[in-house]
Amino acid sequence: MKLFIKFLFLLSFVSFSNIIWAIPPAEYEFKNFNDGLKISQTTNKPIFLLFGFNKCSACNMLYNRAFKDTKLKEYLKSNFVLVYVSILNENEPDFYQFSNGTTMTNKELVKFFKVESVPIWIWLSPSGQILASDKGGNTVPREFYMIGDKALKKLTNQ
Repeated sequence: MKLFIKFLFLLSFVSFSNIIWAIPPAEYEFKNFNDGLKISQTTNKPIFLLFGFNKCSACNMLYNRAFKDTKLKEYLKSNFVLVYVSILNENEPDFYQFSNGTTMTNKELVKFFKVESVPIWIWLSPSGQILASDKGGNTVPREFYMIGDKALKKLTNQ
């Protein structure tokens, strides 16, 4: 009986700790919004903007499923500047600075991009035009390729 209780405790601890640390995998090397925007404009590379927050179970599902795919990681990193924004303003700058001088708070940025649920991701041109978007913790890698390719095609046809 004691062994069973220890097992249940360990299982609940592992489950709970996964929810607490629902952040994008470090190997993706996500930038904050301000740095990512500067890199995008300097390199003329589009942005993959991911919104989430630390205790988001759907975000955790996404990171533990689709983002475990090493080919997806290479695809995203080679084609886009990867940017992560916490909708709860966790470790975010006080203001986001756009190239035209406009500034926004975290709350204003979330409202601007109409983020109503997370995870949500938006592909942006270096100038900030929305190329495509999608959302959902159960998204599979093939959907990222499909929509990402559509965003890249839209960028080249501008």
